[in-house]
Amino acid sequence: MSSKRSFFLINIIFFFISFFGSIFQSYFIYDPFHWGLAQSSIDLFSGLNPYKDTFIHYGFLYTLTNSIILELTKNNLIYIFFLSSLFYSLGNYLLCNFAYNKLKIQLTYFLPIILFLTHPFTNHPWYNYQFYFLIVLSLFFLIKSSKESLLIFGIILSLSCLVYENFTIPAFIILTIKFFITKNFKQNIYLIIGFLTPQILFHFYLFIFELHKYWLKTFWLNEIFLNIYNISFFELIINYLNIFIRKTFFNFFTEPFYFLFFSILIINMFYFLKIFLKKVKQKKTEKIEIYIFLISIICLLTFPSTLHKLNIFRFSTGPIIGIILLFYFVEKNFVDLKNYIVLLIIIILGSSSLLPIKKENNRFFPLFSDVKNNITKTDIEYFRSQKWRKDTWLVLNQINNKSQKIASKCNAVKNFTNYTKDAFIYMIARKYISSNQFIFWYQNERYYRILSNHFNINMDSILEDINSFENGIIFFYLEDLYYFKKKIDFKRFKIHEFPYSYQQKRVGLILPNKCLRKIL
Repeated sequence: MSSKRSFFLINIIFFFISFFGSIFQSYFIYDPFHWGLAQSSIDLFSGLNPYKDTFIHYGFLYTLTNSIILELTKNNLIYIFFLSSLFYSLGNYLLCNFAYNKLKIQLTYFLPIILFLTHPFTNHPWYNYQFYFLIVLSLFFLIKSSKESLLIFGIILSLSCLVYENFTIPAFIILTIKFFITKNFKQNIYLIIGFLTPQILFHFYLFIFELHKYWLKTFWLNEIFLNIYNISFFELIINYLNIFIRKTFFNFFTEPFYFLFFSILIINMFYFLKIFLKKVKQKKTEKIEIYIFLISIICLLTFPSTLHKLNIFRFSTGPIIGIILLFYFVEKNFVDLKNYIVLLIIIILGSSSLLPIKKENNRFFPLFSDVKNNITKTDIEYFRSQKWRKDTWLVLNQINNKSQKIASKCNAVKNFTNYTKDAFIYMIARKYISSNQFIFWYQNERYYRILSNHFNINMDSILEDINSFENGIIFFYLEDLYYFKKKIDFKRFKIHEFPYSYQQKRVGLILPNKCLRKIL
């Protein structure tokens, strides 16, 4: 068997292991906070205006892609996870293919297993995986010099910004550097046209439906998060570096993947500075050096995506791109030891990543008890493929039944409020009843108060309206009952308590007396 065919076989094997492993674990995941953002995609094809009528946390293209999948699968939520899993596995496959076939790095034979051990399966149905796929795909066109390839590179880079809007400024930096490196006016025009075309179409859509002012509120959410955590951008970076360095060296044996990403950061900074200084001094640079220079820039500009929180899935869907330069460095500078170095990396990563042990890089692999005891229920269309605990299903089905009865029998109830961190409650109730809260989960905490105020949603006013006109219901955690006793007149309202479950804890429903009598 030829070496090229052997590499293809290794790469395709780990593609399928990662993809089908992600699909397997997705059936057992109960994660209403992260999966709850799918409500944006459900709303998008329900006649609601994005940004104005429904909360879109990340890019419009990410939301639109999920909307299409949900439309095709009749709102089966698990398929958006399948899509994220496909994007992740394809991203890893393409990255390995690029390193082996385009950069000719022989050590790439080991790359599929290292990528797998670092972050084996998809964690969330989030934008990160789609963004990662697009950025890796763009590399194939980045290193070509034809006008057609630059056009496609520009388009893909632009689409990645529509998936993850925080990448817009880094994308402009990449474009600017590529613009000056190419030094060919006609080719650069194609590059700019490629990038601007998706952006113009998107902003034309916003302009036609008068959504720009609402989109801007979402675009500047990063400033709000700094306010929420009461920290400056400079303090955020200092704290980030402090945690990153501490985890890198003090958690080496328990979480060695941080050391891997720290090494990627250092190597990519090394190549960036080395080639940048060479260009400044106007020394001759080889074509491969230009490729390395551009890849290092893209890698370094994806590190800010991990500033919010040091999650391995964030590192593995952006900065991981720079691992090909780490391999390139080892191959060129440690000719006799290169195989031993990579094998050592595999052993260290493997020793701390054994499945099905849950680690930061693999947080949702199901326990054996989950596989054995969890069951499927088809009563709620969104979750008809999930395998969850019986007590979880009991709560969700009761929430679904109560919401349906209230919508049909309590004409005075016009809206509901979800005062829990469980967006699935919002998702279920929203099928039958309207809501004025905009964000899908809420509690009386600083985080949620600032976030709602940013979108001009006054949750106290919503509660006052419900209390005064008896025109709404409230889902809440029973531990917050004291707070609601100050907001709601319980002479005119009653509490319905749902069964306790391990995953939802103690959830209750506040509803008007008149309504309660109708649904009993």
